[in-house]
Amino acid sequence: MLPVRLEAKKWYDFRVEVNYVAGAAGSIEMYINGTKVFTHKGGLPIGSRAHWDGGIYLAGFGTTGIGTTTPRTIYISNVSCGKK
Repeated sequence: MLPVRLEAKKWYDFRVEVNYVAGAAGSIEMYINGTKVFTHKGGLPIGSRAHWDGGIYLAGFGTTGIGTTTPRTIYISNVSCGKK
């Protein structure tokens, strides 16, 4: 996947598709504005450890963050969950 660089003060459409099953059959695919930016196959946590987090984190997509002093803002709108 290509590196993703998000711009400030711009809206993005995020879509995450999860085949939430144990073992090699499990998968996660993430899209930004319709472009696939992340894929993970197998090893999904099943049971009480699984959860969804939505927010701002210091690192993304396997890269090191740039520190705790960088201002960050997130706006979340129209979150939905359903079957494909």
